[in-house]
Amino acid sequence: MKDGIKQWVGSALDAKDEVAEELLDLGLAPKEALKVSTYLVKKSVDETLDRHLKNKNAAEITNMLSNDAIRNPLVS
Repeated sequence: MKDGIKQWVGSALDAKDEVAEELLDLGLAPKEALKVSTYLVKKSVDETLDRHLKNKNAAEITNMLSNDAIRNPLVS
C-alpha cells in the first residue's frame, strides 16, 4: 500500500512539473506558473480521487492503493 501512495504522490508531482513547464513556455512568470500548476493539479487529483474512490470501503481503498504501485494512478 505504501508503494501505491508513493506512486500517487510521484504522479501528482510529475504532473505539476509538466503543467508548470507548459505555463512557463507560454510566458507566465515562474512564481505564477508554480501557483497555477499547483492549483490545477490539486483540482485534478481531487477529481481523480473522487472518481476512483466513490463509495469504496477501507479494504477496497487499500487494495486499490496496492494495485496502483504497479501503474500510474492518475491516468484513466
